[in-house]
Amino acid sequence: FVELAGVDKNSVVLDNCCGTGGFLISAMKKMLIDADGDKEKEKNIKDNQLIGIEFQDDIYALLISNMIIHRDGRTNIYWGDCFREIKDVKKRFKPTVGLLNPPYKTKASDIEEIEFILNNLEALEPGGTCIAIIPISCVIEKTAAATNLKKRILEKHTLEAVLSMPEELFHNSRVNTVTCAMIVTAKKPHPK
Repeated sequence: FVELAGVDKNSVVLDNCCGTGGFLISAMKKMLIDADGDKEKEKNIKDNQLIGIEFQDDIYALLISNMIIHRDGRTNIYWGDCFREIKDVKKRFKPTVGLLNPPYKTKASDIEEIEFILNNLEALEPGGTCIAIIPISCVIEKTAAATNLKKRILEKHTLEAVLSMPEELFHNSRVNTVTCAMIVTAKKPHPK
C-alpha cells in the first residue's frame, strides 16, 4: 500500500483506524529510507508526518508499544473517535496519504466501512491518495445505503482502482472475509 500510494520522505500519512500501526510503521520505514540519512528530516517524519487514530483502548496500548519498538513515531497517535478527531488532524497536519483497514461491519448497528474511507478522505489534501482495504461486499453491494455511500465518494473524489486481495488474507482472523483495496484520489470529483 505504501508503494501504491507513492509514499516518500515528504508524505504526511494518516491512518484513522490504525489498529496496531502496521500501515504507519510501513510508511515510516519507507519515508526514513527516502530521507537518506538526513537526521533533521528523519526527526520531522517521526514528529510531524505520521498520524494515527485508534478507538479501542487495548489496541491503542499495543499501537503505542509497536510504534516505540519501531523507533518512535508515536508522537501523533490519537486515542479516540476518528469522526471527532478528524478536523483537528486535517488542520494541524494536512495529510497527503491515507492508509486504512477500517473495522469490518459485523452487525447492522456497526458503522459502514466506507464511512471510515470518507472520514479519511475528508482529512486529505486535494490530490492526496487514500488506499483502504475493505470487504469486497462493500464494493459490489447494491442496497440503497451502499449505493449512496459510493455516490458520496464519487461526488467529491476519484476512484482510481479497486484491486482484489488474496482470498486467504484474513483466513486466520475473526473476520475471515474476501477483501479488496480501493485507491481514491482526494477532493477531485470522479469524471462523469
